[in-house]
Amino acid sequence: MTSYLDTKKKRKYSIGVLRGLSTAQAAKEIGVTTRTLFRWLELGLLPEPRRVKMPAYDWRIWSAQDIERAKRVKKTIKRGRPKKRNK
Repeated sequence: MTSYLDTKKKRKYSIGVLRGLSTAQAAKEIGVTTRTLFRWLELGLLPEPRRVKMPAYDWRIWSAQDIERAKRVKKTIKRGRPKKRNK
């Protein structure tokens, strides 16, 4: 037996009637953690995505353009710990 959720069409860029992804969905799409996205926003590496205020929550809605910007930022960042210098 199929449930109601199985019959609903899944949209990639949709949070209800809002067009876009949540921060968790955006992080998964980019291949980083949500904490990494928040750090990039704090450091100014990414512009703040559109924010929607709801009665109990404040949502960031990531558009396809925001996702592409974040993917470009990810490519430019060096990964791993810096190597120790020998004295």
